[in-house]
Amino acid sequence: MKTKVLPYCLALLIGSNLHASSENKALQAFKEVGKALSLYVDKPLCLWHEIESFSSSDGSLKLEDSSVWLVHPNDRKILQGWKNHDLIFIQQSADLLAPCNYLLTNQTTSESLHANLSLPPDPKSQHAFRIKDLDRGNGHVHLQDGSIWNTCFFYMPKLKNWKAGDPILVGLNGSNFIRGDYLLINLALDEFVYVNLLQKGESYE
Repeated sequence: MKTKVLPYCLALLIGSNLHASSENKALQAFKEVGKALSLYVDKPLCLWHEIESFSSSDGSLKLEDSSVWLVHPNDRKILQGWKNHDLIFIQQSADLLAPCNYLLTNQTTSESLHANLSLPPDPKSQHAFRIKDLDRGNGHVHLQDGSIWNTCFFYMPKLKNWKAGDPILVGLNGSNFIRGDYLLINLALDEFVYVNLLQKGESYE
């Protein structure tokens, strides 16, 4: 994801696809962009999230799953250069002294900002990933898109409070000290576990 080619490819795809007036066409364009990026960087499609709307004045940022994030005041000026439909990925704040729990990185501008979850997705959101099943004994989390995730051993106890139907956001592990390539962020509980991908799924049902 540190490649210099990625922002350029992303700009071309967004410029040609994401200005569609139809909501369905815009969503399809987002999927196509995500698929291209997924192949290019060898990451699961569900890692990418689209900005639906934002406000640089109050620091609120809404994603395609309808979850709302509140950007730290010191980083809100960065939002002025962001646009609706930009693609981002989410990491945990690796710095213990960081002002927020998460770091949001815009792949169009290559800028990052600190934020916390403000509101979970609307229960009726069609674009929110949700838990389909849990195998707590093995630490496996099954999402409704068919993907299966293996929870790192020391974080398996957190799964006792997770349940089927909980909204999930997939993030990227930004720490060099904790195993697990990805995060599963439970948006109902505002907590995450470190995971590895066992089986890929589709981006949307």
